[in-house]
Amino acid sequence: MALIAGAILASGCAHEPISGASEALRPVSRLVDLGFRTHGDGVRRQAPVSISDVFRPAFAGSESRSVPYSCGKPNAAGVRRCTARIPQGWETAGILEVRPGPGAPASERLWFEVRPNAPMEFDLPPGLGKRKKGEGKGGVATLHSAPSIAKRTVTTDPVLIADGAVLRFSVGVETPAWDLEEAGVRFSIEVDVEGSASPLFETTLDPAENPADRIWREESVALDAWSDETVSFVFRTESSSESGEGISLPVWGDPTIYAPRAAPADAPWIVLVSLDTLRARSMSLYGREHRTTPYLEELASRGTAFARAFTTFPKTHGSHMSIFSSLLPHRHGVFGGVRSEFPAESRAPMLSERLRSAGWRTVAFTENGLLDGRLFSRGYDRYEESKFVALDRGEARETFARTLEWLEVRADEGPFYVFVHTYEVHGPYHPAEEYQGMWPEIGPSSLRSYEQETRGLDDLLRDFVPRLEALAGARGLLLVVFADHGEEFFEHGGVDHGKLFDEVMHVPLIFHWPRHVAAGRVVKNVVSVTDISPTVLDLLGLPAFVPADGRSLAGLLRPEAEALSGAIAFGQMPRQPSNEQTWQFIARSAVGKCFSSTRPEHSYCFDLVTDPAEKVRIPFGAPNHPLSALQLEAERYRLEAMAAMSQGRAGGANKVSPSAVDPARARKLRALGYIED
Repeated sequence: MALIAGAILASGCAHEPISGASEALRPVSRLVDLGFRTHGDGVRRQAPVSISDVFRPAFAGSESRSVPYSCGKPNAAGVRRCTARIPQGWETAGILEVRPGPGAPASERLWFEVRPNAPMEFDLPPGLGKRKKGEGKGGVATLHSAPSIAKRTVTTDPVLIADGAVLRFSVGVETPAWDLEEAGVRFSIEVDVEGSASPLFETTLDPAENPADRIWREESVALDAWSDETVSFVFRTESSSESGEGISLPVWGDPTIYAPRAAPADAPWIVLVSLDTLRARSMSLYGREHRTTPYLEELASRGTAFARAFTTFPKTHGSHMSIFSSLLPHRHGVFGGVRSEFPAESRAPMLSERLRSAGWRTVAFTENGLLDGRLFSRGYDRYEESKFVALDRGEARETFARTLEWLEVRADEGPFYVFVHTYEVHGPYHPAEEYQGMWPEIGPSSLRSYEQETRGLDDLLRDFVPRLEALAGARGLLLVVFADHGEEFFEHGGVDHGKLFDEVMHVPLIFHWPRHVAAGRVVKNVVSVTDISPTVLDLLGLPAFVPADGRSLAGLLRPEAEALSGAIAFGQMPRQPSNEQTWQFIARSAVGKCFSSTRPEHSYCFDLVTDPAEKVRIPFGAPNHPLSALQLEAERYRLEAMAAMSQGRAGGANKVSPSAVDPARARKLRALGYIED
């Protein structure tokens, strides 16, 4: 029987404080967080850098910007001479990355060295960069700054070295330099004690000559010789070419001092699992008559499930940013497209940053797409993306395996915060063969395939979660399972997730943490995905987010449940140029939902008690309006959000421009339906 649709169990054990201690090597000083000096060209601190699909915080000296280029007619050999317009005032060497055509594969990318204050001309070989009719004779390239290798020396502020300490870090060369001649780099570290320097480490990477160097190379060196001393670290890079003048992009990945430290034995591992596009309506946990989610029912019987959890945004990027920042979309500013940085006007803290600073090791394993690490990797020690594109099946099996493989060899270094994301039930729908015969009576066929795939994902979770629990061991596992949005199957005219009806906005939410979260409870309060991060922080005894639109639900999770009043969930629809409504906002309570639009004729409410399918519209201003108070909440939210967005925080169109993302990500987004050629 479905847990939420059936009987409600209210058992649970008393909440116990985290206590006890164990000794292990743990991060005690993250050098990217210290003050530091550079000895030449500026080096950005904590800049997320991706090498081989893994983002890490790093000492990084390269910046990038888009620049237009134009090409002439092809010559007799089919070669076109092109010119890029280098920005005025560009005073450093650089690397120009040219993608000849939208979403061109990596094999077609071209790289050219750029010298300061010089025109940039290059040739496109025959067959590359063929433009569609009407697209013009040029395109947009990416210009990466390449400061002098030797001048990128970094000296940290002094730090005390504990007994038994080691320095762990990664070295790498950013992708734009891989195919350039003389791009090899010699990395070295010195330990400075009151002006006296001693060598600690040296290695060389040359990705142009040795493809095995096209990774983050993990390193660890002992610091026993400096126990109980206060030292500075000097990170040096220099060209390894014979001329000593090569252009390259060396980076140091998250150098961190580890030392034996006591940690609470019960400080849990924290795992957030995002099941992208899984709608509550298709889950037997939420009343679906056939068993689509038997394992999630079992998990919920040992934890607490929320019967009325709602997302803020019907797309992956906006909803996840609400989850991690506890802000509504108009406040965090992430709407359409893939943006290269967190909006400058809203540098709100992220859950990963808060947990990293509190001592958790933070890692993420995602399936790429709209969760671009340039935007979402802040606060993660390691943010690993999979750019593999499988058009005939989901990827959850591989994603879960990658996660477990990485954690199994590092389990004693916990506690960990792990974010896992899968597009398994996102379209196109391709259930595994063993599920394809299930529920033949279900129609339409797209819904049947979707729910068959849902059952397959549930079975994968049945294997994945117990293995996580085993790795966490005595520390325990605080597990949160949720979806970012659902999916429509012709309930309101289509198959997609761009609308604000409940088939898209109603999502699953389960908390599971034995002895701390009540077992078998079903919470019927209306809650929002913005409440997830504040709840995790509260359960761990960490300070709340400020600012935040969400609130902690911890009082509802503990055995002696507390009251939660004023429950209204807010959401908004992405701006779509083809949609005459332009913007639409909702306020949703337990009994009704009101849509407030920039066009009055598209503003209406639904009485969810008498009309749960959201079919009978009650226009704003109707006589004896049964939801007049909720209507006012929806209008207030719209006015507040529109005012904020008019000040520069409005998002772009829902579809993603292929020129905005790298080729591998573009192929993934095209497969998921987010890019149209």
